[in-house]
Formats: sequence, structure tokens, C-alpha cells
Amino acid sequence: MAKRKENKGGNSKLKGKSWNVPDYALNAINNAVKTYETLQKEDVESENTTEGYKRAKSILEVKNLKYI
Repeated sequence: MAKRKENKGGNSKLKGKSWNVPDYALNAINNAVKTYETLQKEDVESENTTEGYKRAKSILEVKNLKYI
């Protein structure tokens, strides 16, 4: 078992780094967004969209993920 006092945060070395999203992941996200938009037409046009939908749209726009 890891010694917690020596562990300075498992992901702390990732902070501030960013990665390009691979095309296969963008395609999967795009398909999911299109399906959601088809099923939730009223919600997409209003401000009642889910946090996940907004995040997915952002990923498709920027094509990059940053660890904050």
C-alpha cells in the first residue's frame, strides 16, 4: 500500500498539461451529440442542456483536453 504522507497527489504532475483528442474519440463524441440532439430537440434549443452535452460540444470545438 502506498504511503499516503509521501504521496503528493497522484495526478499532480498532470496539472496544466493538455492533449489532443484523437479522431476516433471525436467521432464517437460527435455521434453521441447528434443522437442526443435528435432525441432532445427542445432541450438543445433551451438552456436546459446537460453539463455533459455542453462539455462534449466544447471538446468537439477545441479538440483538446486540459487537466486542471
